[in-house]
Amino acid sequence: MSDHKKLLYKKHDQFDVAEGELRTLLKYEIKTLIEELKLPDAQDLHILGLVHYHTSVDIHDIEKAHDYFLSALKKNQDYYMARLYSAHCFHDINKYGLALEEYLKVDDEKLRSEFALWRFVKLQEQIGFCYFKLGEKCKASSYFNSVLEFYRKENFDELVDPVEIYECLKPSNPIFRELKGIERAYYDN
Repeated sequence: MSDHKKLLYKKHDQFDVAEGELRTLLKYEIKTLIEELKLPDAQDLHILGLVHYHTSVDIHDIEKAHDYFLSALKKNQDYYMARLYSAHCFHDINKYGLALEEYLKVDDEKLRSEFALWRFVKLQEQIGFCYFKLGEKCKASSYFNSVLEFYRKENFDELVDPVEIYECLKPSNPIFRELKGIERAYYDN
């Protein structure tokens, strides 16, 4: 790996934990490093998309990030993290049909084996959320039940709050009630 790439990855690692002005500065340093590459690869473009996505303040920033994720996918159709973030961009701008198409193309087995469990569970929740928003409540319920199974079996601190399920379901829904009970029990301890 070249020194240039090592510096790029180091800056990206710093960006992940930075806040405020430092994060903004690192965003521009990363962008400059990638622009200096003659032929950025899918991972480079994905990183550029991530820094734009995680500093987005409006739809134009999300669209810019999305362009980078799509460019990464043009270089490597199997780059499942770029696919996941492409779905997130559609999701964030309420294009649920397009988000669902992308979410369903994510290699969820790789996601589950290569990242923390919460990412896989969150993907299931987001797929359910898209189905719900598209009026396919039976399919959504199936995904929400799958998410509930993980909350029943796993430590709550290894997962993230199921906010999209809470947004979709009424408090009287059995899935909603059980998830809230699991959440309360965790926070009460």
